[in-house]
Amino acid sequence: MAIGNKLPRLSPLVFTIPMVGNVLNCHNSVVLSVLWESRTFQPTLQDLTGLPMGSPAIIKLMLPYGTQMSRPRFFGQVALEPDSVVVFVKASGDPGHSCVALDAHRIGGYNQLDWFSRPGLQNQYTEHNAREFVWKSKGKSVKAGSGGHEHTIISVPAAEALKVLRQVLLVGRSR
Repeated sequence: MAIGNKLPRLSPLVFTIPMVGNVLNCHNSVVLSVLWESRTFQPTLQDLTGLPMGSPAIIKLMLPYGTQMSRPRFFGQVALEPDSVVVFVKASGDPGHSCVALDAHRIGGYNQLDWFSRPGLQNQYTEHNAREFVWKSKGKSVKAGSGGHEHTIISVPAAEALKVLRQVLLVGRSR
């Protein structure tokens, strides 16, 4: 899998096409990266309009196939599975933010403003180290997002994310 290699290479032109109801956000960039992995060409935001559901709903469908991350018991940092989809999940069970593990310690994504100890940039790609998770006291959740709300972090292996997207594409074709 090479989802992590595709995310930073998404062309800025992908995100400059004005589309009503389909703006650049973290979920769109992750779904586009997974979609690109399933095809031989780089998709655009217009390709998202052909999907039977929005990017946040697709990310939510991936969650049961992932595992909850937690702070290491002792010193060190979380070891990420390269190319996995990393999702910050709200208490409601909805995805608050999604990004991709580039390797065992780096995370890349778009609109990563308030999700790590070091801020990301609006409408731009940034990378963060796994040490930048702001763990809550028991280490099972993080304080992140605007307002610093509590989120759990789910890591979905790339192969599982790809399976979910392929199922979504099959549902879209059967309509």
